[in-house]
Amino acid sequence: MCTSLACCAGCCVYKGCSECVGATLKQQVRLSYLIFDGIFVALTLVTIYGISRALISTSFISDMLRDHLDCPADQDLQCFSISVVYRISLALVVLHVFVLFWLIWRNGCSKRFNEGVWFFKLLLVVGSFVLFFFIKNTVFSNYAKAIMVLSLVFLLFQIIMMIDLSYIMSQRWVAQYDAGKSAYAIPLFGCSIILYAAAAYGIIRSYIWFSGCGIGAAAVSITLGLIVLSTLLVFLRTNPNGSILTTGVVAAYATFLTWSGLSNMDKTCNPLLNKDSTTIAHLVFGLIVIAIALLYVSIGKSSKSSGFVAPKGVDIAKGVLEDEDKSGEAYKDEERGKAVENKNKENGSQDSDLKAYKNNNYIYFHIIMIFASFYMAMILTNWGQPVIDGETFLQFKASNLSMWIKLGASWAALGIYNWTLLAPKIFPNREFS
Repeated sequence: MCTSLACCAGCCVYKGCSECVGATLKQQVRLSYLIFDGIFVALTLVTIYGISRALISTSFISDMLRDHLDCPADQDLQCFSISVVYRISLALVVLHVFVLFWLIWRNGCSKRFNEGVWFFKLLLVVGSFVLFFFIKNTVFSNYAKAIMVLSLVFLLFQIIMMIDLSYIMSQRWVAQYDAGKSAYAIPLFGCSIILYAAAAYGIIRSYIWFSGCGIGAAAVSITLGLIVLSTLLVFLRTNPNGSILTTGVVAAYATFLTWSGLSNMDKTCNPLLNKDSTTIAHLVFGLIVIAIALLYVSIGKSSKSSGFVAPKGVDIAKGVLEDEDKSGEAYKDEERGKAVENKNKENGSQDSDLKAYKNNNYIYFHIIMIFASFYMAMILTNWGQPVIDGETFLQFKASNLSMWIKLGASWAALGIYNWTLLAPKIFPNREFS
């Protein structure tokens, strides 16, 4: 079944994680999809920044650019690169929509198509990708506009996941430190200092670069003010779970988004306008954050979610993260050759195997992956600014739209985090966990 790198990686994760990291069934399946999609994203980057020039020199690709994509003769390289991004994005969407369709039935077919047939999934993605190259760029121009809006949903989800993960990390380290394990003071305070230092450096450099350019100084000041407010709320103990470490993570993340947004300002006074080093920073950081958020969704557990803004019994990741039910344990026991299989036979049913498919966990996961496929295209094209209707094909063009999206994301992250700190004080009669 594993006849390709992508398929083999999916199989290795699916079959091997139980032994290497003690992953449950749901975690293994999710990691399989994450690696499967990640390999195609990596191949997209290799194509765009590595072998695209060699590919367009071939007669087959050159003819396709003329006959099917309507690429201008003097923009073959840029047109082909951007076309690859949108088509692989839609191909991955097709994969997850296909699996989602079978999951709706909540039966044995759901399990079969979600956990297996990896070679067919490989053919589905590759076949869709190739087929989409016979669709003109004018169609994908509308696709780019649509997913620009849809990607905002994943951006908000990503922000919430990052804050939740920061809370979890902080709570664990603080609990270990309070339990008398003084060694945890080093990562706890050390990481906090490093994160605050990184945020301070980013704020200072942003003032230097953008203070005399458009809204540069005002934008940086808003970010700085929200960071200061977060720090004050932590010291005021409005939320007992708040910490300097969590604030440092959010502050550094928001500072980078502010810098990233302002570096996209389409003004001649912008010293970082369309620089290669700036583009690399945007891409690397954006893809790393996506990977962290999706990895958390893949291996996280709802019982481990901080639930920082939720009332008792409801956490932000409910329905998305791993539930600690018995299906995962039953799977691990079966893999280790224990007597679970015999027990299931005695019961005369496969309810245990299909238990995970009676709820919406996998459905939520694939919906998230669909939006992640949209968002990936926005990261690689700087929020859809490369126009693919014959006007311009710059691979990563700075724009005011991208600037406002990233500035909005920065302030949204700090605003949501400040709310998590204030909520317990504003609503003292509600329980927050």
